[in-house]
Amino acid sequence: MRALIPLQQRSLAGEAVQTVNARDLHVFLRIGRDFSTWLRARIEQYGFVENGDFVCSSIQRSKQGRGGHNRLDYHLTIDMAKELAMVERSDRGKEARQYFLECERRAQALPSPLEPTIGEVLRNPEHLRDLLLGQTERVLQLEATVAEHRPQVAAMERMASADGDTNLSKTAKVLGMQPMTFIRWLADKGWIYRRGDSGAWTAYQPRLDQGVLVHRVRVIERTDGTPRMLDQVMVTPKGISKLAAALEQERGTQSDPCSITGPTNPRN
Repeated sequence: MRALIPLQQRSLAGEAVQTVNARDLHVFLRIGRDFSTWLRARIEQYGFVENGDFVCSSIQRSKQGRGGHNRLDYHLTIDMAKELAMVERSDRGKEARQYFLECERRAQALPSPLEPTIGEVLRNPEHLRDLLLGQTERVLQLEATVAEHRPQVAAMERMASADGDTNLSKTAKVLGMQPMTFIRWLADKGWIYRRGDSGAWTAYQPRLDQGVLVHRVRVIERTDGTPRMLDQVMVTPKGISKLAAALEQERGTQSDPCSITGPTNPRN
């Protein structure tokens, strides 16, 4: 069988599997879009999962090279590569899919190596080393997963103490900040602004569209007994979650909390 696309063996979830370099597949399928745009769109569209359907590796590039010094390579499982080839609905895609199917058939026809017994593992340093490396890799993956979700967990705990939409002062209290410090931070980061020199705080339209801020109208009574309507900016539970996650990450990494909530420009 002619090797249309090179296959490589990679470690995925602690197991050795055959993989396809996504760049090689992109070239073979003759995709009209650039590599990064195509692959990221397919991953999002079909719900492919890193360390389940593919793994990434970073490649150092020469400083004289264009487009940055680092490049990410994506190594796809055969199943993911087959699906990507199929959804292209082209002759090249059909050819690639048939090729991957044949590779699978040939791999299944090979006699599977016998699993070593516990005694053999303990007597063989190479087997023991492979076992320990596999377990270490699983532990590191679990630790990375826990670290990745720690800000979200803390954010949910913050949300549990909030009851529906909250005003800016109450939100500051929920997040453990001084109200004026919190309000200045929101203004600096493009969440709110004042209407005029002494006007009320107003949410930027993109923040309203994102569902992190809302406006509520409430009626108060003047000293003369007449009613007065106030338009007040409020933070939604979704907004509290984003803000809490940003603050938790700042405390963990000593970085700017705005790095999670987005650029200062409110249009983003």
